[in-house]
Amino acid sequence: MAQQDMTGHGAALTITPDGGSDIIASLDVIAITPPTQTVEAVELPHLAVGSGNTPEYEQAIMPKTGARLIDGGDLVATLAFDPTSNWETELGGDCAVVLTWPPVTPGGASTTWSFDGFISSRAAPAITSGDRLTQDVTVTVSSNVNVV
Repeated sequence: MAQQDMTGHGAALTITPDGGSDIIASLDVIAITPPTQTVEAVELPHLAVGSGNTPEYEQAIMPKTGARLIDGGDLVATLAFDPTSNWETELGGDCAVVLTWPPVTPGGASTTWSFDGFISSRAAPAITSGDRLTQDVTVTVSSNVNVV
């Protein structure tokens, strides 16, 4: 299957604050962990009539999707550390994110995920193998993820 042989080579990421330009354009993107959408479960305990008309406790678990309470998750990007970047001015700020996946098959079309969010954290630099300085930037999703 083509999906089993798929690599991330060619993936692209942009993080653009409102009214600004891509703030990671000059940085190497080392790793991308896309957002994981989740739905909280709701427990609904109730009494039911069992055999011999004796009350029995039952519990149903169902998703909160009826109220559209879907958690969009977080995108985490590991970037090359740039000591001159001023991330503090962007923390908490709204931004647009575009993640472009490489084609599944050679010569095929790429897939793009786009969503709005806000920059919720920037980790202090870490030293990885080869003495490379990296930093993790987290963007919390605040809209639907559009897939094109």
